[in-house]
Amino acid sequence: MAAELNEPSKPHNAYWIWLSEHRDAIAKEAGSSKGSDVGKCAGTKWKAMMANAKAPYEKQAVEKKAAYERAVLEFEANGGVIGKRRQEKAEAKKDRVDKKAKKEPRKNSDSLTKPKNAYFLWVTAEGRTAAQKELGTKSIGPVGKHCGEAWKTLSAAKKAAYEKEAAEKRAVYDKLFAEWKAKQGNKENNGEDEEDEEEDEDEE
Repeated sequence: MAAELNEPSKPHNAYWIWLSEHRDAIAKEAGSSKGSDVGKCAGTKWKAMMANAKAPYEKQAVEKKAAYERAVLEFEANGGVIGKRRQEKAEAKKDRVDKKAKKEPRKNSDSLTKPKNAYFLWVTAEGRTAAQKELGTKSIGPVGKHCGEAWKTLSAAKKAAYEKEAAEKRAVYDKLFAEWKAKQGNKENNGEDEEDEEEDEDEE
């Protein structure tokens, strides 16, 4: 099995080579290890440095660049593609962003949350508390099992009140969700209209 090709990493320039060696001292001088603070202080110091002081770092940079170019030639000779790793990372990031974007509309749908059914309304209102008191524990497993059994034996009249409440909440939710969905459809249509207008302008 062929060994995996590792794309060469671009070398640092003279400034970054110097900064990597002096970062701790510069952070101490800047009184902060924050990147922006260190960078500001380092930039000022680098600009003020004499040419002979910069020379060793510039020499290292030239040598590192030459080594990088040789590594690139070898990498490509073995079938490697420069930039592929960065492209793959960019595509992976785009996929994550796209997945997040798909979740956002539903997540931000005016904070709509599906209403509880009759059973869970009863559990929240009285079933859970009664079960915990009777069992002497708040453990989810035993309490949940007890509530399920108690709901089955609950009188029809008792259930009716919660079933009515659940139906009312569901009706409100369905109405709000339908309104939200219609708004989303209008946004998409408006976007398509704008694209059509742009295409017409291009044709003109």
